[in-house]
Amino acid sequence: MKIRGVLFDVDSTLVDSRLAMDLALETIVRELVDFAGRTEDLEKALWKSRQIDLEMHANLQYDRKMWWRRICDELWPGVTLPGDLVENLTLEYWRIVCEKSTLFPDSLETTRSLKNRGYRLGIVTDTDGTPSVKRWRLEKLEIKKWFDIVVIAGEDTPAVKPDPGPFLLAAAKLKLKPEECLMVGDKIATDVRGAKAAGMLAALVRRRESENCAEADFVLECLGDLLRFL
Repeated sequence: MKIRGVLFDVDSTLVDSRLAMDLALETIVRELVDFAGRTEDLEKALWKSRQIDLEMHANLQYDRKMWWRRICDELWPGVTLPGDLVENLTLEYWRIVCEKSTLFPDSLETTRSLKNRGYRLGIVTDTDGTPSVKRWRLEKLEIKKWFDIVVIAGEDTPAVKPDPGPFLLAAAKLKLKPEECLMVGDKIATDVRGAKAAGMLAALVRRRESENCAEADFVLECLGDLLRFL
């Protein structure tokens, strides 16, 4: 069946946010160390935060408020973070991510070209853990205007990717059958498997060298490769 709609993930697919997230995490950890009065633990806290980052993402747990509390619980068991501080740290984290993230060089031209060719475009992305933050981040992006629909998995649907629900909702919003949609993302575990579970084709854009490409229907070296076969 002919592809009529193209769905995109956001972080590490359309938006280069990895360095921004690293900077934001380091900023928050420095503030946690200051709050705990343990400046001598900075390097240990930075190492611990990176381990928690990897573990939480692997477990599909995106609520940064949980991250800050866990860092403190594991490093300084006697330190309790006030709720308003946790909230403020989380908002500061996402403010830094939003300010420092950039579109990949091929994102804007690819989506604009697909739209001009008549494809229906959608975003299927996971929640950032704090309601409305991901939608706020998207509104700041110039690229947002080319998309017909946005689905925030974990907010618009009960489950995050790779549950097929977010993908099926996106197809329904575009008024297309799942088999008429192609999902483009950077992760096999969430983007490719979730899309295929929903009955869609899936393309992997190789932003991560460690990803095994075998499960993807298409492998892209850059988003611009889409324009060659669609």
